[in-house]
Amino acid sequence: MPNILILGSSTKSAMYVAKQLSRYGVEVNIYAWLDLPIKHSKYIHKYLLVESPDRDVATFKSGLINYLKLNQMDCLLPINDQALEICKLYYSEISAQVKIIGVNNSFTDEYAHSKYELIKVCETVGISSPKTSLIASLHDLETKRNEFTFPCIIKPGSSSMLKDNRLYYFKVKRIKQYEQLVDYVRENINNVNVLVQELIPGYGIGYNIIAKNGEVLNEYIHRRIFEYEGESTYRESVQVSEYPLREKVHALIKKINWNGVAMVEFRIDKSDAYIMEINGRFWGSIEVSVRCGLNYPVQLYELQYLNKDVPKGLPVKYVRVRNLKEEIVNNIRAIVQQRSLKTFFTWLATFKGALNSNEIIEDNIFDDPGFVLSSYYDVLARNAKRVIEILQVRNVSVRKHQTVVPAAKNCIIAFACHGNICRSPFAEYFARKFNPQHQYFSFGSFNSENRMSPANAVTAAEKLGVDLSAFLSSTYSPAKVAEADYVFVMDRKNFIDMKNLGVDEKKVFFMDEAEIADPYGKTVDEFTSAYHQIISSIQKRIPLA
Repeated sequence: MPNILILGSSTKSAMYVAKQLSRYGVEVNIYAWLDLPIKHSKYIHKYLLVESPDRDVATFKSGLINYLKLNQMDCLLPINDQALEICKLYYSEISAQVKIIGVNNSFTDEYAHSKYELIKVCETVGISSPKTSLIASLHDLETKRNEFTFPCIIKPGSSSMLKDNRLYYFKVKRIKQYEQLVDYVRENINNVNVLVQELIPGYGIGYNIIAKNGEVLNEYIHRRIFEYEGESTYRESVQVSEYPLREKVHALIKKINWNGVAMVEFRIDKSDAYIMEINGRFWGSIEVSVRCGLNYPVQLYELQYLNKDVPKGLPVKYVRVRNLKEEIVNNIRAIVQQRSLKTFFTWLATFKGALNSNEIIEDNIFDDPGFVLSSYYDVLARNAKRVIEILQVRNVSVRKHQTVVPAAKNCIIAFACHGNICRSPFAEYFARKFNPQHQYFSFGSFNSENRMSPANAVTAAEKLGVDLSAFLSSTYSPAKVAEADYVFVMDRKNFIDMKNLGVDEKKVFFMDEAEIADPYGKTVDEFTSAYHQIISSIQKRIPLA
């Protein structure tokens, strides 16, 4: 039996791709770093759970190469953005062991990777885009300030990227004022360019294609019916003729010479369509393609591994496909957060005609009970874990973990918080100024580096004689932290984070008898208050000789 290794995992896209390939007669194995319910699916032959590549991509790659050398795989399919990044960077090494499918060349992939490059090429084929400003530096931000209207959308130039042997993830945010934009840019600009876009109302659609050498072979549109905080759980297939996009999308795909599957995402405002991005790998609603008559997982396998021609211009059936588990979870969240049943009743109304043959529940328990039951169990387990973590944090005794650094001893002292942009950098810089006989550094538990401190942090620190204007964040380094004699944390959550990272608990201590609250996102006065508390604590914990 032929086999395939799916690299990475996600509850939806990996699951429904695996199902179709398994039904086609392919043995499906998954090489992943997240422990997900998909491992219990009857369509999965083997689920290999390995260490995450987030903090050490090179070691992850070496492990993957060794696995491929020891286990003969016919082909490999990256299923998420992180897996794609790994395959692109190490393409030659990985492809020497296995045929990779689902990956375009670097020139073509740039349009899926870089949102700004996509916007520029869309202009040449007549596809509209939101008004967009590219921010590549703080200077850009200031010079283009008059271009922005609020509220607006700020997004990274790329959703994820591999840099300095780490995987970085970036978020899209809706913001209301310029100060929020400044802080977003300060946090991200040293790792990725930032796009500031006008807010487009309306709803989202995906124009989903499979192509060969720039020729669209099959296509359909899915329209979001029900979504919660941007996540679509109920969608319907739509004929491409319903929107005046076909000619333009074909021109785009031809111009960039796309190969494989892609979701060209649009925002529809009245009768106008605006490009958002190209998703260059299988998307979460891929089950819609199968149910409407276009089995993209099998077509991709046939095109790129078997080198077969697939039927072109296949008809599209009207279907509505929903993920029941996610809808239930999202409705519970909405009820708790909004304290209202309005969203719940809106959702119930969508079940009108639920027994029709074109109404489909993708997580059907009768089809794959192991996966579906474990999905519900996973929700319960994750929420139980959150409760346990909250209780664990609350049970940490701040007073129990106190110390004073010996004045006569030269020590290496570390300060830690979550992001290493607000509290710990101020502690590091003030301690170095107050008592220079020791060595100091700071770090965060958040897996990102080179982020600048928020503008309010810089302002508050300057008033207290500390210059954070040039500070760049660092994340946890096992080797560097091992050298420290003391690791001072700000709050209980930081203490638990140190424990989870493997820091020796015997050298982890609290800065103060009371927790030092995180001022992130708050006013200059709140930053100043936190910094006064840090100053007082350092004077007590690290006395002068």
